[in-house]
Amino acid sequence: MKSHNGKRVIRGNIFQTMQLTLIFGLLMGVGQWGVPEQSYAELLRSTSHGLDLSQLHLVVDAPPGHDEELYERARSLLAQAGLFTKSESANTYKQWEPLLRLTFEVEPVGGLYPNTFLYSRRLEIVENVVPERTPKIRAWAVTWSVGSSWPEVRTDQVTIFDLEKDLDKLMRTFLQDYQYANQLLPLKEKE
Repeated sequence: MKSHNGKRVIRGNIFQTMQLTLIFGLLMGVGQWGVPEQSYAELLRSTSHGLDLSQLHLVVDAPPGHDEELYERARSLLAQAGLFTKSESANTYKQWEPLLRLTFEVEPVGGLYPNTFLYSRRLEIVENVVPERTPKIRAWAVTWSVGSSWPEVRTDQVTIFDLEKDLDKLMRTFLQDYQYANQLLPLKEKE
């Protein structure tokens, strides 16, 4: 801060000014900018909050020959966490059920790069939602996601060990988020 003709002048770039404005706005209350007033915990609440896992349909899209093994591994991790209650026989999809979709894509580059692969992995919750608009419509949307659809370039083959390790990491991230988000239920919802 510098003084100019007896007045204080803040010098800095536009980004510092924007940061100060944002911080000041948050301290004064987000409701002033048209966002409904709510606690900061509610603003930061995960979209996995309130998700009913008993209705969740598990889908694993993986390289041929590995999808069943990875499906069982994911199902086992959910069961170990006490979160997957759908019985094996009930694993038939019903219209409008949310999906927990694990996707592992391995594509050989080929051509001049014979031992090079594009590898992407992600976990998504896909739900049929009704956005706030007129007229009301239903649309499938990704409501929670971890991982990336942008592929990683690999110079070695993706093994089942790699797939299992990545599945475990994706599932661990989801399970930690889900468990944290759902123990923050307001008291009126817990009763």
